[in-house]
Amino acid sequence: MASRTPAVLQFLKNQKPQKLFRVLNKIEGYGVGRRVTRVIWKQEERSPNLPISYWTVTKVIPHKVELRTGKVWGVLTWKGTSEARERRVRSPLKKHWKLLPK
Repeated sequence: MASRTPAVLQFLKNQKPQKLFRVLNKIEGYGVGRRVTRVIWKQEERSPNLPISYWTVTKVIPHKVELRTGKVWGVLTWKGTSEARERRVRSPLKKHWKLLPK
């Protein structure tokens, strides 16, 4: 579970929000196994003792023609509680995504 340590908060502040596929495109294997979060979930400074809500990426299928879009699946962890199974990530084309540190 990711906590809101000062290092994590600083990492999130230094990133510019981008579309999900643009974030994952920079990482080897399209970021499978990495965690991503949305800016609109208000992670910063609200309540530092609460766990962060994030997606753990499990599968990525890039678009065959242009590699800037595609389909992404993952496991949602919402306020510290993980879902039992993977599902398709919603709103990947909105510019609200940031990568969490390992």
